[in-house]
Amino acid sequence: MRDSIVNVFGMRRSGTTWIGKLFDSHPDTVYRHEPDSIFAMDGVPYYPDLEKDRLDADSLSTFFDAVDSASRPHIVAKLPLFPKNFLGAVSFATLRASASMSKVVKRLAGVELPVLNVLKSLPDYRGTLVWKSVEAPCRVGLFATSLPKSRSVFVMRHPCGYLNSYVRGQDSGNMPATTDDDFDVGIWERRLTSAPARARGIDIDAVRRWSRKERMVWEWVIDNEKALADIDGLDNVLLVNYDALCEDPVAGTRAMIEFAGLEWDEQTEAFIGAGAARDDARYFSVMKDPRIAANAWKEQLAAEDRQLVIDIVAGSPLAEHFNDMAPSAAGNAGQVAG
Repeated sequence: MRDSIVNVFGMRRSGTTWIGKLFDSHPDTVYRHEPDSIFAMDGVPYYPDLEKDRLDADSLSTFFDAVDSASRPHIVAKLPLFPKNFLGAVSFATLRASASMSKVVKRLAGVELPVLNVLKSLPDYRGTLVWKSVEAPCRVGLFATSLPKSRSVFVMRHPCGYLNSYVRGQDSGNMPATTDDDFDVGIWERRLTSAPARARGIDIDAVRRWSRKERMVWEWVIDNEKALADIDGLDNVLLVNYDALCEDPVAGTRAMIEFAGLEWDEQTEAFIGAGAARDDARYFSVMKDPRIAANAWKEQLAAEDRQLVIDIVAGSPLAEHFNDMAPSAAGNAGQVAG
C-alpha cells in the first residue's frame, strides 16, 4: 500500500469527478476513478459508527492492491489523460492508445478491453495515489481515521445545484432513474440508521410518502450532516465547498494541492484554463467553465424546487455553509414532511 494517499469523497453530482481530475492533472499523481464501484469492500458499512468501526490493515491492503493493479477503463482511463513525470513519452503514448482502443471496441462491439496499467512496469514508484468515491460519502471519516497518514478531501455542493444536476441526470437517462414510488429502499434503510436521520425520527414510512425530489434533498442533508460530523476536528481532512472552488478555481486548487503535500504545477493551471475555454455541455464532461457549471441551477431550477430545498435545508446546520439557505428564508424549515 502506498505511503501517500489522497481520498476524495462526496455525493454524486457534487463536482467530485472534476476535483478528481484536478488532482490527476498534477504530473506526480496516480489517479483512480471510483474504484470502490468495482472493488467492493465487503463488510464495510455505508454509515459507519466511528466509535467502534475501523478498517483493518488487511482490508485496506487488499483494496489498495486491487486499486494499484486495476486495468478497467472506468477506473484507470477516465478522460482526459495527463502526462506524468514518472512516465516516459513512449509509455504515455502507449497508455493513450490503449485507452482509445478500449473505448472504440466498447462502442462498436460492446466488449470492454482492459487498459494498460503502466504502474506494473514501475514496481518501485511511490508517488501520490488519488482516488475518488461517490459510492459511500459517509465513509470519509472511516478512511480518514483508519489511514491517519492519508489526506482526505470531502466535497459539498450547494443543495440547489445538487438537486438540479441530479434531476437533469435522471430525466436525461444519464443517471439511474427513481420516481415518487420507486426508489432504493435498501440504501434508505441503511441511511435511516445514521444519527441525522435518527435525531429527526425519520422512518421508512415517511420516506415512502416523500416525492422523488424531497428524497433527493433529504439524502443531501442526511449524508452531508453525517460526513461532516465524522470529519469534525480531523487534521487530515479538507472540506471543499464546490461552489466557492468554482468561483476561484486556481486559488482553491492550489490549496488542495498544498494540502495533499504536492508542489503546484503549471499543467494543473493549464487544465483549469482549458476547461473554462472549452465549456463542454455534455453531462459528464469535466471540460467546463466552473463558474457556469456551479451557477447553472440559478436559471434552470424551478422556483418551487428552490423553495423545497430551502424548506428542508434551512433547518439543518449545513445551511450555515450557504448564504441563501438561512433559516429566515423559510417559515417551516427542516421539518420532516409526512
